[in-house]
Amino acid sequence: MKQLFTLCLLAIGLNAYSQNMLSNGFGFMAAINGNTYQKTSNVGSQNFQFVAGSNDGTRFYAVNFNTSTIFIINSSTYAIADSFTGPTAYYITGYNEPNTLFARGNKSLLRYNTSTKSLTDSLLIGNPWTVEERPGTKEVWVTYDSMINVVSYASSLTSLGTIKISNNQYDNEDVRFTPKGSTAYKVAKSKKKIYKIDASARTIIDSIDTAPYAFGPVAVSADSSKLFATNFGNKIYIIDVATKVITDSTMTSNKLMMRLYHHPTRAEIWAVHHFADSVTVFNETTKAAVASFGIGSSPFYLAFATASNSISNAHSSEYALQVFPNPATQSITISMPESRLHDIQVYNTTGQQVATVSTTNTKCNIDISNLASGNYYLSVIENNELKKTIAFTKK
Repeated sequence: MKQLFTLCLLAIGLNAYSQNMLSNGFGFMAAINGNTYQKTSNVGSQNFQFVAGSNDGTRFYAVNFNTSTIFIINSSTYAIADSFTGPTAYYITGYNEPNTLFARGNKSLLRYNTSTKSLTDSLLIGNPWTVEERPGTKEVWVTYDSMINVVSYASSLTSLGTIKISNNQYDNEDVRFTPKGSTAYKVAKSKKKIYKIDASARTIIDSIDTAPYAFGPVAVSADSSKLFATNFGNKIYIIDVATKVITDSTMTSNKLMMRLYHHPTRAEIWAVHHFADSVTVFNETTKAAVASFGIGSSPFYLAFATASNSISNAHSSEYALQVFPNPATQSITISMPESRLHDIQVYNTTGQQVATVSTTNTKCNIDISNLASGNYYLSVIENNELKKTIAFTKK
């Protein structure tokens, strides 16, 4: 019988594929190895207030708004490769489109072309605060006062309308999307509520009462069933989206948590301790602390070199990746849409990489007989860009 797939060279073990990360900071940025959970070096020598990852995962961007300078950083070497100046920029994001960076300006949304290092266009928005790209679309959601302005960038920057959250001008926390961008969540601290928004219709469809807690920005689980939130204390609260009930608060630290991130490819929550110059990483499933380490210099924002600050990048839902059989006992076959160089990585639920393979074939067979029974995540990367992550079970 004709063989339907090609066996790939496989390395089972703890040798991790590089997961580079960057944190903002005062006086320098912190280069972070996301697999070994440690700061590896300092980057730069000035105040960097905001950081973001590029669409292809090859670059980081950083902003010093005191000098109106945007820095371009190599995500592999952490060398500052270039910089340019323009209007004062805050709250940057650039993971949806190649060579594109969005920023909050003074009463405007700014769009930069990072290849030509120039301001492409801008849109006047009264008192803007945060910016967030909606995955899989050409939209940027800008918070201002108690509103969200949804802006299309299909051509020129064009407002598609606004969503009113409350009557309190300080309800301007970040918007958070589900992985495919169909649903958005927005905190209103003044009301002690989290609003659920149909992102396509730009309409509030539900709310979650979080009293007595006034939460900051939430993180969304990989399967969109849970929200992770903090009230800038030492606990992470888990909210069941279906029941709208806080179900758990056992993720704790002895340091105040200022901001939460869901890892792009692993079941992990990264909590930033701004005042304690450090980060704690929690396993989303077991709730246990995986690691806690210092990064220094008043961190607040994290950027992931997988090209997205959410669980998957904008192209993940379109990428025709298949893993079968699932569940499996001895081996799995990975089917990919094109014959390109693929880096395939397998992680367990603690975020530890247990397998890595490179192949140019469209089909690849991996022996998993030596893996313990349980749940795993398989990610495919092409040209340093995460294409898709799929969960599978070893019986």
